[in-house]
Amino acid sequence: MNKKNEVGDKETEGTVSYYLSCHHPRRTGFFAELIRGHWGGCEIRNHWVRDAIFEEDSTRSKNVNLNGNLAVLRGALITLKVRLVPDRSWPFIRELSSMKISLPYNMICKNLFDAVEESRKWREEASSKLNAMSRAERLAYLNALGERVRAELRPKRSLAAAS
Repeated sequence: MNKKNEVGDKETEGTVSYYLSCHHPRRTGFFAELIRGHWGGCEIRNHWVRDAIFEEDSTRSKNVNLNGNLAVLRGALITLKVRLVPDRSWPFIRELSSMKISLPYNMICKNLFDAVEESRKWREEASSKLNAMSRAERLAYLNALGERVRAELRPKRSLAAAS
């Protein structure tokens, strides 16, 4: 991928980047957008949050274990936020959490209990469906369900995994 850098009205020396992927670059523009989108998303979703919200760069501790543990906790918090409240901004969550200290705990527990309740309802519905089917229908249904689960668990090939 060729990239020309522009500073003001002047065009500076270009850079060449090489990317490996299992995908065939059908259109170079599409492939370039895919690469920019991936790295732009990494910067916004991860690095900016770690720097601006968690102030990771201002950590002054030289203790490797402490810094490693804090990095793991920050990663876990980023994952929880994405899964539990993807529509809320980090500054909003931080401000709300400072006003109501129990909010993060309640968010995690409520969503955990909601997931358990949803799982219970799904099991009951599936059980009543299976009881109403003949043996052949039941086997076909369970095979199709197993195939769907295997498809979801199969690792997805993405640009990040390919590079």
